Amino acid sequence: MLRRGGMSKVQRKIISENFGLAKFKIMPLLNNHVVEAFQKSSISNIHIYDYLVVIPVKEIVSKIYSADDHFQHEDFKAISEVINPLSPWILREGRGPIIQNEDN
Repeated sequence: MLRRGGMSKVQRKIISENFGLAKFKIMPLLNNHVVEAFQKSSISNIHIYDYLVVIPVKEIVSKIYSADDHFQHEDFKAISEVINPLSPWILREGRGPIIQNEDN
């Protein structure tokens, strides 16, 4: 969301300030997180950023909500239950939504 081109500076500032609220938990990105993400990405061919979203919080999450089909990979299911809130639709950056079937 923060990389959206149409977001005003005021909107970005509000979102940035909201990250300081108690309802958000900001996790540090450690070197071992990057190394693990790089290794898994190299094997799976899933973008490293997908791993960097999950690996720093893997000890504290019980569910991952994502409609991105990359998160259906076993690496993510090994961390937590993965729930697609848009099921049967699946998403992948750079293409439109598709209906998931047994071949996907």
